[in-house]
This record gives sequence, structure tokens and C-alpha cells, in this order.
Amino acid sequence: MDSTEYRDLRVTEVRAETVTLHKLSNMQDIEVPLRAIREITPSVNDQPVVMTLRGSLRWKEDIQRWRFSTQ
Repeated sequence: MDSTEYRDLRVTEVRAETVTLHKLSNMQDIEVPLRAIREITPSVNDQPVVMTLRGSLRWKEDIQRWRFSTQ
């Protein structure tokens, strides 16, 4: 789980094999393979939509960027 106070991600682009998520806290784009999306739970009672992944978004310290990872 993202430990920052800004957990908001927005889908900005969907292509044939990837979806691009935009992280608002640092304005970075993160590409996720479409096959890695396990489930999308719709918004209920003004709660945000939840996207469940087969993998996770991880902070890569060496490049100072968020990346999708299956490990």
C-alpha cells in the first residue's frame, strides 16, 4: 500500500496491451499491463473505484520512480 497521504491514481490512457496510471502526488505515469488487472470494483456510495492487480506498484529508489512489479 502506498504510504504517502496521496494515494490517488487516475487512468489516463488505455492501449491494446497497457493502461497508464497517473500518480497525482508526484505527477508520474506508471504503465501496467492489461493482463495484470485482476478486477475493477465500481464506485459505491462515493467511495473510489478499486483496481486490484496481479502484482503491485513499487517505489524504485535507484531511479526515484514508481513501477509495476509482479515480484
